[in-house]
Amino acid sequence: MNEEKKVNQQEGKQAPVSLATMLGTGEFFTPSNGKDYKIKPLKIKEVQEFSEDQLSLGPQFINIANPKLKPKLEKWVNRQISDRDGNPVTLKQLEEEEWDVRELRTALLKMADLSG
Repeated sequence: MNEEKKVNQQEGKQAPVSLATMLGTGEFFTPSNGKDYKIKPLKIKEVQEFSEDQLSLGPQFINIANPKLKPKLEKWVNRQISDRDGNPVTLKQLEEEEWDVRELRTALLKMADLSG
């Protein structure tokens, strides 16, 4: 963490928000495979639906192993995560590109964080 952010946090000030967050265009995330993926925040109109899907933002094996939750996870991954060129990704694609469960959790937590 840089010194300016440390000072701001110590003074009770919030860290600056990125332009991508303010515009709702998302931010890039780079898992261990070294490729960049864009994570988008939820839109207000999506919040209720996301909440009703009752996905875990914790350990992702809960969502992946549950036959009722996995299709819902697939839906949100496809909507909120895209490759560097803006193409939506699938769970199968993330599996083939060597994502691990921890990285999927990090990406979903990033989406929640960007969503406010």
